[in-house]
Amino acid sequence: MDIIDKIEKAKLRGFRTVRYKVVFSGAIYHLTQRAPGNEYLFLEEKDYLYMLSLIKDIASWYKWNVFCFVLMPNHLHLLIKINEPNLSEAAKKLFESYAKYFNAKYQRKGPVFCKPFRVSLCFDDTYLLAASLYIHLNPFKAGLCSDPLDYRWSSIKLYTQTYQPDTFVDYKFILKILDDKCINKAKQIYINLLNNSKDVEYKNLLEEPDFIKKFKVYIGNIVFNLTKGIKKKTWFLDKKLSEFLQNKSFLKELDLNKKKNLIKKLLKQDYKINQIAELLKINRSTLYRILNCNKTSVA
Repeated sequence: MDIIDKIEKAKLRGFRTVRYKVVFSGAIYHLTQRAPGNEYLFLEEKDYLYMLSLIKDIASWYKWNVFCFVLMPNHLHLLIKINEPNLSEAAKKLFESYAKYFNAKYQRKGPVFCKPFRVSLCFDDTYLLAASLYIHLNPFKAGLCSDPLDYRWSSIKLYTQTYQPDTFVDYKFILKILDDKCINKAKQIYINLLNNSKDVEYKNLLEEPDFIKKFKVYIGNIVFNLTKGIKKKTWFLDKKLSEFLQNKSFLKELDLNKKKNLIKKLLKQDYKINQIAELLKINRSTLYRILNCNKTSVA
């Protein structure tokens, strides 16, 4: 059994936490946060609206691009791009501000959110597209609506309806993966992707952290069939990651444990050993030594 098989069989669940986060300007993240236990985050319409106003403010203050979102009764998902290395600072401000509001309104004490929040770094456009579909299908899979297009507290209507409102959500960014010439044509493709993805079986993402990776392969096949003949935009995320990883000052700051964790994250995103070695500018032998180091890494 080679090291890749061992990593897969270990079912490493921690790669989505923020403890050993990889943060750089221009990075794209799928961020999740939830209430502890059986608690709820949103009890009334005003709670959802207040959270949305906070997300809008945070995006403005901290220069985030928000690509899509969903607010569920006990958790939320955001797909964001950070333009400055301020992920933790901005997320902390967002969740602390909402917790202060929630506790004051309902005259309660104690934590409103679990700690820490969780993030997945999006390495390529198919992963980004799969994450957005997962986010928009979340209410439907949870039984909160009979049609994902009907759920109010998500960005799904921006991706599916023909009107193009003024909004802080940069929905066109993902749609242009499907068609960079005509947004309405991209929206129709996206609707087809949603309909084709409704029957995919999976558990809650927090319980099945490998799901997006599996979903990515499924989505990739559908996208290929739905976008034949369409000139898609240049896939840029791999290039952005490559530029970041080749920053020597960044690599010098990583200890052995964090390098090991970074390699695991890349493996989780279907990068091959030779690709990772090239990205990190190390040979395969060194890469395997890092993976087999005795230190324990929790992502």
